[in-house]
Amino acid sequence: VFLLLLFLFAIIVVSFIRSIIPPWQNITNYFSSNNRTSIFSKTSIDSFEQKIYFFTFSSLTIALIGYLLFCNQKSEFSAFTYSKYLGITLIFFAIKFILSKIIEFVFFDKNTMRLLIDGYLNMLTLVSAGLYLIAIIQVYAKFDGTQIINLTTLILLILGLLLFSVRLLQIFLHKFADSLYIMLYLCTLEILPVLLLIQVFRKIAINV
Repeated sequence: VFLLLLFLFAIIVVSFIRSIIPPWQNITNYFSSNNRTSIFSKTSIDSFEQKIYFFTFSSLTIALIGYLLFCNQKSEFSAFTYSKYLGITLIFFAIKFILSKIIEFVFFDKNTMRLLIDGYLNMLTLVSAGLYLIAIIQVYAKFDGTQIINLTTLILLILGLLLFSVRLLQIFLHKFADSLYIMLYLCTLEILPVLLLIQVFRKIAINV
């Protein structure tokens, strides 16, 4: 587990070192009403590289927190079991990407979907950073704080959803009718897939 946590820390450090925009400005930009703001730099190569860093960090972290929450924490870390969680997490994001393309084709234009994807990656990175801290506490804490950690994780996920909802309002607020798009996007690509992912994580833990 230590090597995995160290690798995750290295990813996030390298990603911020490579970033042109300072980390504190990233958070400010996220809440800006300017639809062009993103925590990624605007140079296409650098932007793509940073997205890869942040997506890798988020995927590994979500798989780790799922492993820690649903598997027996007192047993020795199993790389094979963790790889199952990681595989399910990657499939989860792949399905979300396919659904987003379908929704883009039916409802949105490419520019709107790009803003949504950037906003989602921004939110995902911030939430994953919080989950990373929770994972460290859960691994090295001397006390049994499972319930507190579970509650903190739930609160963090809810805050992430609210944070992304704010971004959706910034994108669609110019038209009242577009509020239907907000509900469609949240239900189709956020709430239902996350609930399904949690159920799959539980089944993996049961079959271990």
